Amino acid sequence: MELRILGPRVYLGHHRDPQALLRLWNDPNVMTSVGWPKGLGVSPDYVQQWIASSYPVRDPARQNYRLAIYDQAADAFMGETALGYFGRQADTEPDLKLLPEYWGQGYGTEVVNLVTDFLFTMTACPAIRFTPNIHNKAAIRVYEKCGFIDTGERITWEPPPEAAGAVAVTAACLRLTKADHLSVYA
Repeated sequence: MELRILGPRVYLGHHRDPQALLRLWNDPNVMTSVGWPKGLGVSPDYVQQWIASSYPVRDPARQNYRLAIYDQAADAFMGETALGYFGRQADTEPDLKLLPEYWGQGYGTEVVNLVTDFLFTMTACPAIRFTPNIHNKAAIRVYEKCGFIDTGERITWEPPPEAAGAVAVTAACLRLTKADHLSVYA
């Protein structure tokens, strides 16, 4: 069974295209904001093994549920999102990465709204927190447009010593509670 979350132009589903995911993860334009200025540098075999080991998600409290983003009309891979660890009674931290050719066209906003609606209507998740790089102004605007509030908190991710090529990243924290979201859409 495949989880599919549908929007007007995109759907979220399981990863089925290792080459597209390899392209996303190794793209410096995409990965710079998350601390990998040269991309992850992973191999096709690594991506194949990751996809095989990631499904099915059996425990959303211990596994970050990751979904591919596809263009509905062309059924083409656009990027990926993560729903975070939504099985916990705590804030979940989704993630969003789009290939550069899909930037600036409203797809990010659509995906954030799909993820937010899914998490707040289908799970017990009390709040969502996105943590974009403080220099990624476009991402911050998307989250704010979707109702997320900058908490003023800043988190710096320090790469572990074995993460060759990774750099520290400082992220803003933008948060939305289920109660605030549902009060707007009730």
